[in-house]
Amino acid sequence: MAKPRGDSENPVSLFPFLSILACVIGTLILMISSVAVTQMESDPEEGLVERAEEYEELQEEQKKIDDTLKEMLPKIQDLEVYKAALAKLEKILEELRKKQAEQLSKNKKAEEELKKLREAEKKLRELIAKLEKQKKELEAAIAKLEEELQKRKLVIDAPTVCVMPAKGKRGRGSAAGSDPVFVEAGAKGIVLDPSGKRTLVPTSKLSTDPAFRAAVDAIAKDEKKVMLFLIREDGYSAYRTAERFARTNSAPIGKLPIIGKGKLDLSRF
Repeated sequence: MAKPRGDSENPVSLFPFLSILACVIGTLILMISSVAVTQMESDPEEGLVERAEEYEELQEEQKKIDDTLKEMLPKIQDLEVYKAALAKLEKILEELRKKQAEQLSKNKKAEEELKKLREAEKKLRELIAKLEKQKKELEAAIAKLEEELQKRKLVIDAPTVCVMPAKGKRGRGSAAGSDPVFVEAGAKGIVLDPSGKRTLVPTSKLSTDPAFRAAVDAIAKDEKKVMLFLIREDGYSAYRTAERFARTNSAPIGKLPIIGKGKLDLSRF
């Protein structure tokens, strides 16, 4: 026997979907209507005035910005010029730094060379001072040797020159009746007392030498005395100078030429 069907096979839903949908639609319509009514009740001119004021404020701000830009534009241009000038200066400065570095390098080399030159100069000066000292010592030694040689100098090759009075002559300048004072005239000057002490008077000092002046004065005061010049081959210049001085001071003179370089023998007078 078959079982009877239960009510569970055809269930009925009690959820009010359409009612909820209708409520939602009604609520939306109410909200839209409220907003529309609110907008209709507000004053539209009030919003326009506010927007106009905002626009004017914006225009003033824009004008201020434009004025500021106009003021700043020359400064900006000057700034660009300054930047360009600064770039040039930096480039020049960099070149100068390079040149300075090169110059410092050259100066360093020059200082080293100068230092070497100074050291060489110092050594050279020391050598010159040493040589000067040696020169003075050598000159002193040479002078001493010459003096010693002059003392020891003997005329070996040249024979003695015998001086004889002229024959047949009388008066001053002759052997008879006169007292000759012999003066030898040579290359360096005159020699007083040639057979004795041999005092040399250089030609350049004949007019100022006290010994020669005293001899001239003594002869001028004594009528029996005469200054007899014995003139060597190279003594004519000294003779002329001494002869002029003697004549100026009133001293009588005579002369005899001497041939040869030997020692004078005056024993015949």
